[in-house]
Amino acid sequence: MVLIDLIYNLALLVALSVVSGFVEARWKRSTRLGVILQGVVFGGAAVIGMLRPFVFAPGLIFDGRSVMISLSGLFFGPWTAAVACLMTIPLRVAQGGPGEPMGVLVILVSAALGVGLHLHRRRQPAELSATTLLLFGLVVHLAMLALTVALPAAMILPVLKRIGWPVLLAYPLATVLIGKILADQAARAQFLVALQESERRFRAVFSSSYQFAGLLTPTGIVTEANQGVLDFAGITLAEALHRPFWETLWWRGDEARVRQLREGIARAARGEFVHYEVEIQGAGQATAIIDFSLKPIRDEGGRVTMLLPEGRDITERKRAEEQMGNQIAELRRWHEVTLGREQRVIALKREVNQLLAKTGQPPRYARVDGDDGTA
Repeated sequence: MVLIDLIYNLALLVALSVVSGFVEARWKRSTRLGVILQGVVFGGAAVIGMLRPFVFAPGLIFDGRSVMISLSGLFFGPWTAAVACLMTIPLRVAQGGPGEPMGVLVILVSAALGVGLHLHRRRQPAELSATTLLLFGLVVHLAMLALTVALPAAMILPVLKRIGWPVLLAYPLATVLIGKILADQAARAQFLVALQESERRFRAVFSSSYQFAGLLTPTGIVTEANQGVLDFAGITLAEALHRPFWETLWWRGDEARVRQLREGIARAARGEFVHYEVEIQGAGQATAIIDFSLKPIRDEGGRVTMLLPEGRDITERKRAEEQMGNQIAELRRWHEVTLGREQRVIALKREVNQLLAKTGQPPRYARVDGDDGTA
């Protein structure tokens, strides 16, 4: 049966289209090598289909090359379609027969229609829906049936009567199926690129942060650390990863700090926000006072999956606060000394005025309340 034979041929091409995803994962379509390799994949799949065709008559064959070549141009552009054409046209010429002109034209027209829609979508990007793919498949295979005019006149009507409806039923559906496989692969590739770019930006921000930051498992195992904390500790990322946080350089050997940290990690793992100040020691006996916090990170189910330790070096702030406190204390002492001296001067003025009053003389100091300290 014609339809069954065509479906068998197309099923083989559907299976082969999955190979495109493996190529895409290693050689991106944004590179020249990537699109050329995709051309080899699609051209190879079309060649395999041409070697196992539905034979209408000697030298007149039907297979899925129109599907593969049109989709190669649609998804990957001119270079891919050109490579696929260079692989399939020589084979069709070598196969010969009365269907040779039609076969070569089908290859070229399929490639042209695919590339045309590809270029149109570059100007107006839009998701390739199943409806769009179905209409595209119908246009390609209506063009394929129209190209029967290249057959000998006596063969045109018998060919259209026998394969017309099977082609219009099976080939557009195969176009939709393979096209959706390729569209899903493209969507995954774009998502992966976006995810990698997002991770790159996160790492750039994370690594360049002046704060001490990292990621811990709920049990306290280090899974990430930024460059600031590594530089302070004098260790590499490899030396910090997959080890308990309390075994890092600045905690080691201080049981009180280790106990404080382990208790904080346990509390954070239970969902609490933990915050305290701690003095730590890094490489070269360097010390720093850290405003330290542990924040639980939850998944969609509300479970704590990771802990985010963050720390700000507040050593300079603490020194400034201490210096300011010392200055305030000194000012208080100076004020007390000055105030005591003024009070003694006032007392002396009063004594002088009192002595003068006893001798009947006028007071020497008009004011002795200490308002201005002058006679």
